[in-house]
Amino acid sequence: MTSTASSTLPSPGYAAFLAAYLRPRLRSVALLAVLLMGGITLQLVNPQLIRGFIDSAARGTSVDQLVRTGALFLLIALASQALAVASAYVGESVGWSATNALRTDLLRHCLPWTSPSTMPVPPAS
Repeated sequence: MTSTASSTLPSPGYAAFLAAYLRPRLRSVALLAVLLMGGITLQLVNPQLIRGFIDSAARGTSVDQLVRTGALFLLIALASQALAVASAYVGESVGWSATNALRTDLLRHCLPWTSPSTMPVPPAS
């Protein structure tokens, strides 16, 4: 089965076009990157805690240590969920604001009289 979709990378023009709309939101984009990386990191740490918990329980570690490991697991799971919510919020905000800027530029391109002072006079009825 052959694929009809192009497997080439987008041209540099697309990257510049995207950058033009994301550059004014650079802080939000950077925050989104940090939130996503933090969430991914926590998702990688939690299974390691479970592994340590199981290994410790099999070795006969004290219940106090197992409770601390379990509590740490729950805290990391809650932090992971909080980062997921925050990254969804920031991602939506960046997406909507960049899309609205694109719509504004498109409107200005299609309707050169976007200022009321330059709008043509409507025909008399």
